[in-house]
Amino acid sequence: RNGLNDGQGVVNVSGGTLPLSYIWDSGTGNQTSSIATGLAAGTYSITITDSLGCSDSLNVTITEPPLLSLTVNSFNSDCSQNNGQASVQASGGSPSYTYVWDDPSSQTTSTALLLFANTYMVIVSDSLGCTDSSLVVVGDNPGGIAQIQSPMINPGCYGSCDGSLTVSMPGGISPFTYLWSDPSAQTTSTAIGLCAGNYSVTVTDTIGCTSIVDTVLVEPIQISLLGFETMTSCKGVCNGSIIVTPEGTLTPYTFQWDSLSGYQTNDTASALCAGNYSVTVTDGNGCVDSFTYTVLQDPSSPIAGFDFLEDTVSLIESIIEFTNTSLPYIDSLIFIWDFGDGGIDSVIHPTHNYLDTGSFTIQLIVKDSTGCVDTIFRVIVVEDEYILFAPNAFTPNGDGYNDYFFPKGVGLNNSIFKMYIYNRWGDEIFESSDVMQYWDGRANGGTDVAQEDVYVWLIETYDMEFQQSHRYVGHVTLIK
Repeated sequence: RNGLNDGQGVVNVSGGTLPLSYIWDSGTGNQTSSIATGLAAGTYSITITDSLGCSDSLNVTITEPPLLSLTVNSFNSDCSQNNGQASVQASGGSPSYTYVWDDPSSQTTSTALLLFANTYMVIVSDSLGCTDSSLVVVGDNPGGIAQIQSPMINPGCYGSCDGSLTVSMPGGISPFTYLWSDPSAQTTSTAIGLCAGNYSVTVTDTIGCTSIVDTVLVEPIQISLLGFETMTSCKGVCNGSIIVTPEGTLTPYTFQWDSLSGYQTNDTASALCAGNYSVTVTDGNGCVDSFTYTVLQDPSSPIAGFDFLEDTVSLIESIIEFTNTSLPYIDSLIFIWDFGDGGIDSVIHPTHNYLDTGSFTIQLIVKDSTGCVDTIFRVIVVEDEYILFAPNAFTPNGDGYNDYFFPKGVGLNNSIFKMYIYNRWGDEIFESSDVMQYWDGRANGGTDVAQEDVYVWLIETYDMEFQQSHRYVGHVTLIK
């Protein structure tokens, strides 16, 4: 082995007369056997003498193998992952070779795989047990670091989603892939359509190195208005107003009121009736918001109102009591009633009698001490009453007085008319389908004279004006 005193010199002798004697030179320590041991590389001489004194000499050369030598190489890991490599190439010594690495897996091949960035030792042994070792450094390709580029584009208005962000990865190896944390999970270097909020983006380069960066988009404050409303003095009078004052510094502000205000364009809308009004405000950034305000009527101004039981009444029940429900209920109010038929009144709760049929518009005018006036209109309909009258007795004796039983009424219609007479046992003894056909006290088609008794009558008819059927039942006494 190279550099060690472990060589041997061996001499084989033929001829001569035994026994033989051997003497090696001083380099061997004057060994005296046919085999000299513990020799370093070099040339040694030996003299052999037989029993007769004959002798011979020769030189013996001891050689050694070349020195064991190692050449190492490495491949860096990427992004601090365990994907680095280290290798060793052995030469010299006595092949074959064995390898032992000091990585966590103690790999035993000439190339160690799946290594993190670090310094590793490899020990190589040849077939004679000669060893050598070497250190190998596995570096790291750290990849790039994701960075949000300036300027970041924040949303332009409160609640808008028009922001954008762009990311780059200096030090990485292109091409890159991107994944943003926005609701759409955008996959380009620039994410658009972003609302205010927190965002992160993951950037991965072509060798798998990944970097994550976070950022925040902010939005302007919401437009805010202070509003002051002035009530109208009276119902129906349009002298209310609204004054609005923006809270903020994003000047100038512009104002656009709705159509009910006449499209006014100042911070004060005037000459307003009671009601709801909206204004659209635009700030110096072009941001827009809308607000609604209410102009009230002065609660002390009168509000006319009245009520009555039914909107439709009959002519025979046409005395109507009106209940004044005007507000506020104070003694200073003045009331002017117009009942639509020429009648007027000024009391609080009037009563009026309608003497004719028809549709009548009732008007109530209410006025207070400040001159505020309110008016209300309602309609009442007075109709003809459908009336049927039938006598409770008659005397069919031929004296010319009260000889017939027949009904009278308002609205009787001959085209739809039936009258039936029944005796006390429920037998029909007379029937008529003509208003002008009277019962003369005879029964069974006029063949019999009905006896003196109480009879039941049934009349069915139809009111053509109001499209209603009527059915009446009563009693009549036949007196001889």
